[in-house]
Amino acid sequence: MAQVIEPMSNTASVGSSGNPLSQVGEILNSIFTNGFVVFLVILILLGVGVVALIIWKMKKESELHEQDNPVYAQYKSHLRSSASNKVPSWIKKTYSLKNILLFGLPIFWNEHSLKLTDLNNNLIGYYRGQTQTHKGETIYCVYKKKSWIFFEDLFLIRTINNYIYQTKKEIKDTKGKVLDFEIITENTNFDNYYRLLPQEADYRNKKILEIQCIGIEEDGFYYTPSYTTKDEKGRIIVMDLRPEFRRNLKEYTTDEQYKRLLRDSGTSVDEAIRTNPNVTANKHWIEKTEDEARRDEETPRREL
Repeated sequence: MAQVIEPMSNTASVGSSGNPLSQVGEILNSIFTNGFVVFLVILILLGVGVVALIIWKMKKESELHEQDNPVYAQYKSHLRSSASNKVPSWIKKTYSLKNILLFGLPIFWNEHSLKLTDLNNNLIGYYRGQTQTHKGETIYCVYKKKSWIFFEDLFLIRTINNYIYQTKKEIKDTKGKVLDFEIITENTNFDNYYRLLPQEADYRNKKILEIQCIGIEEDGFYYTPSYTTKDEKGRIIVMDLRPEFRRNLKEYTTDEQYKRLLRDSGTSVDEAIRTNPNVTANKHWIEKTEDEARRDEETPRREL
Protein backbone atom coordinates (compact mmCIF):
# COMPACT_ATOMS: atom_id res chain seq x y z
CA MET A 1 0.00 0.00 0.00
CA ALA A 2 1.32 3.44 -0.88
CA GLN A 3 1.99 5.80 2.01
CA VAL A 4 0.98 9.40 1.67
CA ILE A 5 3.42 11.92 3.08
CA GLU A 6 2.03 15.33 3.74
CA PRO A 7 4.38 18.27 3.15
CA MET A 8 5.44 20.29 6.16
CA SER A 9 3.79 23.64 6.53
CA ASN A 10 5.76 26.85 6.29
CA THR A 11 4.91 27.74 9.86
CA ALA A 12 6.42 24.54 11.17
CA SER A 13 9.68 25.09 9.35
CA VAL A 14 9.97 28.62 10.62
CA GLY A 15 9.07 27.73 14.18
CA SER A 16 12.53 27.21 15.64
CA SER A 17 14.73 29.17 13.27
CA GLY A 18 12.78 32.15 12.06
CA ASN A 19 10.82 33.12 15.16
CA PRO A 20 12.61 36.01 16.96
CA LEU A 21 11.23 34.95 20.33
CA SER A 22 12.64 31.49 19.83
CA GLN A 23 16.06 32.91 18.99
CA VAL A 24 16.04 35.06 22.14
CA GLY A 25 15.11 32.00 24.17
CA GLU A 26 18.03 30.05 22.74
CA ILE A 27 20.44 32.90 23.58
CA LEU A 28 19.14 33.13 27.15
CA ASN A 29 19.37 29.36 27.51
CA SER A 30 22.99 29.47 26.32
CA ILE A 31 23.78 32.26 28.78
CA PHE A 32 22.31 30.38 31.73
CA THR A 33 24.02 27.16 30.64
CA ASN A 34 27.44 28.82 30.41
CA GLY A 35 26.80 31.44 33.08
CA PHE A 36 30.22 31.26 34.71
CA VAL A 37 32.10 31.81 31.46
CA VAL A 38 29.90 34.74 30.48
CA PHE A 39 30.22 36.28 33.94
CA LEU A 40 34.00 35.94 33.78
CA VAL A 41 34.15 37.59 30.35
CA ILE A 42 31.96 40.47 31.52
CA LEU A 43 34.07 40.89 34.64
CA ILE A 44 37.28 41.03 32.59
CA LEU A 45 35.80 43.59 30.20
CA LEU A 46 34.64 45.76 33.09
CA GLY A 47 38.07 45.53 34.70
CA VAL A 48 39.81 46.54 31.47
CA GLY A 49 37.39 49.45 31.07
CA VAL A 50 37.98 50.71 34.62
CA VAL A 51 41.76 50.44 34.25
CA ALA A 52 41.64 52.29 30.90
CA LEU A 53 39.52 55.05 32.46
CA ILE A 54 41.92 55.42 35.40
CA ILE A 55 44.93 55.60 33.06
CA TRP A 56 43.24 58.21 30.87
CA LYS A 57 42.31 60.32 33.90
CA MET A 58 45.82 60.13 35.37
CA LYS A 59 47.32 61.07 32.00
CA LYS A 60 45.08 64.14 31.69
CA GLU A 61 45.89 65.28 35.23
CA SER A 62 49.61 64.81 34.55
CA GLU A 63 49.40 66.89 31.35
CA LEU A 64 47.63 69.73 33.18
CA HIS A 65 50.17 69.61 36.01
CA GLU A 66 52.99 69.66 33.47
CA GLN A 67 51.58 72.82 31.89
CA ASP A 68 51.28 74.60 35.23
CA ASN A 69 54.52 73.53 36.96
CA PRO A 70 57.88 73.94 35.15
CA VAL A 71 59.67 71.74 37.71
CA TYR A 72 57.21 68.91 37.12
CA ALA A 73 57.56 69.45 33.37
CA GLN A 74 61.33 69.00 33.68
CA TYR A 75 60.76 65.87 35.76
CA LYS A 76 58.52 64.40 33.05
CA SER A 77 61.11 65.33 30.44
CA HIS A 78 63.80 63.44 32.38
CA LEU A 79 61.42 60.50 32.73
CA ARG A 80 60.91 60.33 28.96
CA SER A 81 64.63 60.79 28.28
CA SER A 82 65.47 57.95 30.67
CA ALA A 83 63.20 55.60 28.74
CA SER A 84 64.75 56.69 25.42
CA ASN A 85 68.37 56.19 26.58
CA LYS A 86 67.98 52.93 28.49
CA VAL A 87 70.34 49.99 28.08
CA PRO A 88 68.00 47.22 26.84
CA SER A 89 70.24 44.38 28.04
CA TRP A 90 69.92 45.65 31.63
CA ILE A 91 66.16 45.06 31.64
CA LYS A 92 65.36 41.34 31.86
CA LYS A 93 62.12 39.62 32.88
CA THR A 94 60.93 36.04 32.56
CA TYR A 95 57.45 34.55 32.49
CA SER A 96 56.17 33.48 35.92
CA LEU A 97 54.37 30.18 36.48
CA LYS A 98 51.92 32.02 38.75
CA ASN A 99 50.11 33.05 35.57
CA ILE A 100 48.74 29.51 35.28
CA LEU A 101 46.27 30.46 38.01
CA LEU A 102 45.09 33.33 35.77
CA PHE A 103 44.49 31.21 32.65
CA GLY A 104 48.01 31.92 31.40
CA LEU A 105 47.58 35.71 31.16
CA PRO A 106 51.00 37.46 31.34
CA ILE A 107 50.36 39.31 34.60
CA PHE A 108 53.26 38.18 36.79
CA TRP A 109 56.94 38.31 35.77
CA ASN A 110 60.18 37.25 37.42
CA GLU A 111 62.52 40.25 37.70
CA HIS A 112 66.15 39.84 36.59
CA SER A 113 66.96 43.46 35.69
CA LEU A 114 69.96 45.42 36.91
CA LYS A 115 69.61 46.17 40.63
CA LEU A 116 70.64 49.46 42.18
CA THR A 117 71.90 48.91 45.74
CA ASP A 118 73.58 50.92 48.49
CA LEU A 119 76.76 50.08 50.39
CA ASN A 120 74.92 47.62 52.63
CA ASN A 121 73.54 45.73 49.62
CA ASN A 122 70.02 47.05 50.29
CA LEU A 123 67.84 47.22 47.19
CA ILE A 124 67.17 50.75 45.95
CA GLY A 125 65.30 49.74 42.83
CA TYR A 126 65.28 47.84 39.53
CA TYR A 127 66.72 49.59 36.48
CA ARG A 128 64.32 50.99 33.85
CA GLY A 129 66.44 53.63 32.10
CA GLN A 130 68.92 56.47 32.45
CA THR A 131 69.84 59.84 30.95
CA GLN A 132 72.94 62.01 31.09
CA THR A 133 72.27 65.72 31.68
CA HIS A 134 74.31 68.78 30.75
CA LYS A 135 74.68 69.60 34.44
CA GLY A 136 77.01 66.66 35.11
CA GLU A 137 74.31 64.35 36.48
CA THR A 138 73.21 60.85 35.57
CA ILE A 139 69.52 60.29 36.29
CA TYR A 140 68.37 56.69 36.76
CA CYS A 141 64.78 55.60 36.34
CA VAL A 142 63.98 52.68 38.67
CA TYR A 143 61.09 51.01 40.43
CA LYS A 144 60.77 49.00 43.61
CA LYS A 145 57.04 48.48 44.13
CA LYS A 146 54.01 47.95 41.92
CA SER A 147 50.47 49.31 42.00
CA TRP A 148 47.43 47.32 40.86
CA ILE A 149 49.62 44.20 40.61
CA PHE A 150 51.36 45.10 37.34
CA PHE A 151 51.87 48.92 37.26
CA GLU A 152 55.48 49.79 38.14
CA ASP A 153 55.85 52.83 40.43
CA LEU A 154 58.71 54.54 38.60
CA PHE A 155 60.86 57.19 40.27
CA LEU A 156 64.04 59.08 39.36
CA ILE A 157 67.36 59.05 41.22
CA ARG A 158 69.71 61.95 40.55
CA THR A 159 73.37 60.98 40.83
CA ILE A 160 76.30 63.37 40.47
CA ASN A 161 79.43 62.80 38.40
CA ASN A 162 81.47 65.91 39.20
CA TYR A 163 81.07 68.30 42.09
CA ILE A 164 82.61 71.72 41.56
CA TYR A 165 82.64 74.02 44.55
CA GLN A 166 84.40 77.22 45.46
CA THR A 167 85.90 78.42 48.74
CA LYS A 168 87.29 81.79 49.81
CA LYS A 169 90.78 82.02 51.25
CA GLU A 170 91.84 85.15 53.14
CA ILE A 171 94.94 87.01 51.99
CA LYS A 172 96.60 88.70 54.97
CA ASP A 173 99.57 90.97 55.37
CA THR A 174 102.41 90.45 57.82
CA LYS A 175 100.35 92.00 60.61
CA GLY A 176 97.41 89.66 60.03
CA LYS A 177 95.16 92.20 58.40
CA VAL A 178 92.88 90.81 55.71
CA LEU A 179 93.72 92.47 52.41
CA ASP A 180 91.70 90.43 49.94
CA PHE A 181 90.09 87.08 49.26
CA GLU A 182 91.27 84.37 46.91
CA ILE A 183 88.64 82.11 45.35
CA ILE A 184 89.78 78.49 45.21
CA THR A 185 87.87 76.16 42.87
CA GLU A 186 87.96 72.43 43.60
CA ASN A 187 86.57 69.62 41.47
CA THR A 188 85.61 66.30 43.06
CA ASN A 189 85.08 63.34 40.74
CA PHE A 190 82.48 60.77 41.78
CA ASP A 191 83.33 57.98 39.34
CA ASN A 192 84.58 55.74 42.15
CA TYR A 193 81.22 56.10 43.92
CA TYR A 194 79.55 53.76 41.40
CA ARG A 195 80.49 50.14 40.78
CA LEU A 196 78.93 47.88 38.15
CA LEU A 197 79.12 44.27 39.36
CA PRO A 198 80.38 41.71 38.58
CA GLN A 199 83.41 43.65 37.40
CA GLU A 200 84.87 40.87 35.25
CA ALA A 201 81.65 40.27 33.29
CA ASP A 202 80.62 41.79 29.96
CA TYR A 203 79.13 45.28 30.13
CA ARG A 204 75.77 43.92 28.98
CA ASN A 205 75.73 41.25 31.69
CA LYS A 206 76.07 43.51 34.71
CA LYS A 207 73.76 42.53 37.57
CA ILE A 208 74.26 45.23 40.22
CA LEU A 209 75.01 48.95 40.28
CA GLU A 210 76.38 49.70 43.74
CA ILE A 211 76.23 53.34 44.84
CA GLN A 212 78.42 54.51 47.70
CA CYS A 213 75.55 55.75 49.84
CA ILE A 214 73.43 54.65 52.77
CA GLY A 215 70.06 54.85 51.08
CA ILE A 216 68.24 57.59 49.21
CA GLU A 217 66.21 60.60 50.32
CA GLU A 218 63.18 62.11 48.64
CA ASP A 219 63.79 65.68 47.50
CA GLY A 220 60.83 67.12 45.58
CA PHE A 221 60.03 65.05 42.51
CA TYR A 222 63.42 63.30 42.65
CA TYR A 223 65.44 61.11 45.01
CA THR A 224 69.06 61.80 45.90
CA PRO A 225 71.61 59.33 47.35
CA SER A 226 73.01 59.97 50.82
CA TYR A 227 76.65 59.77 49.77
CA THR A 228 79.24 58.73 52.35
CA THR A 229 82.92 59.58 52.78
CA LYS A 230 85.56 59.32 55.49
CA ASP A 231 86.93 62.12 57.61
CA GLU A 232 90.55 62.56 58.72
CA LYS A 233 90.09 59.98 61.49
CA GLY A 234 88.62 57.37 59.13
CA ARG A 235 85.07 57.76 60.37
CA ILE A 236 82.22 57.44 57.85
CA ILE A 237 80.23 60.65 57.43
CA VAL A 238 77.33 61.59 55.15
CA MET A 239 77.82 64.36 52.58
CA ASP A 240 74.95 66.73 51.94
CA LEU A 241 74.99 67.52 48.22
CA ARG A 242 71.38 68.66 48.03
CA PRO A 243 72.38 72.32 47.51
CA GLU A 244 74.24 71.27 44.35
CA PHE A 245 71.26 69.26 43.10
CA ARG A 246 68.87 72.12 43.87
CA ARG A 247 71.07 74.62 42.08
CA ASN A 248 71.01 72.39 39.00
CA LEU A 249 67.26 72.00 39.35
CA LYS A 250 66.88 75.77 39.44
CA GLU A 251 68.82 75.99 36.21
CA TYR A 252 66.60 73.28 34.72
CA THR A 253 63.55 75.32 35.67
CA THR A 254 65.03 78.46 34.12
CA ASP A 255 65.72 76.56 30.90
CA GLU A 256 62.16 75.22 30.86
CA GLN A 257 60.70 78.69 31.36
CA TYR A 258 62.93 80.03 28.59
CA LYS A 259 61.72 77.32 26.21
CA ARG A 260 58.12 78.14 27.10
CA LEU A 261 58.77 81.83 26.52
CA LEU A 262 60.17 81.15 23.06
CA ARG A 263 57.29 78.83 22.24
CA ASP A 264 54.61 81.24 23.46
CA SER A 265 56.31 84.19 21.74
CA GLY A 266 56.42 82.30 18.46
CA THR A 267 52.74 81.40 18.81
CA SER A 268 51.86 85.04 19.52
CA VAL A 269 53.81 86.27 16.48
CA ASP A 270 52.13 83.70 14.24
CA GLU A 271 48.73 84.69 15.58
CA ALA A 272 49.45 88.39 15.06
CA ILE A 273 50.56 87.79 11.48
CA ARG A 274 47.59 85.58 10.75
CA THR A 275 45.08 88.15 12.01
CA ASN A 276 46.79 91.18 10.39
CA PRO A 277 44.34 92.67 7.86
CA ASN A 278 47.14 93.75 5.48
CA VAL A 279 48.55 90.24 5.40
CA THR A 280 45.08 88.82 4.79
CA ALA A 281 44.46 91.28 1.96
CA ASN A 282 47.83 90.53 0.33
CA LYS A 283 47.00 86.84 0.28
CA HIS A 284 44.01 87.58 -1.97
CA TRP A 285 45.75 90.28 -4.04
CA ILE A 286 45.96 89.44 -7.73
CA GLU A 287 49.48 89.81 -9.02
CA LYS A 288 49.95 92.27 -11.86
CA THR A 289 51.15 91.23 -15.25
CA GLU A 290 54.33 92.73 -16.73
CA ASP A 291 52.31 95.05 -18.98
CA GLU A 292 50.21 96.29 -16.03
CA ALA A 293 53.27 96.91 -13.90
CA ARG A 294 55.01 98.80 -16.74
CA ARG A 295 51.89 100.86 -17.37
CA ASP A 296 51.64 101.82 -13.67
CA GLU A 297 55.28 102.94 -13.67
CA GLU A 298 54.79 105.10 -16.77
CA THR A 299 51.50 106.64 -15.61
CA PRO A 300 51.37 106.52 -11.83
CA ARG A 301 48.00 106.81 -10.19
CA ARG A 302 46.96 110.13 -8.75
CA GLU A 303 46.52 110.27 -5.03
CA LEU A 304 42.97 111.02 -3.91
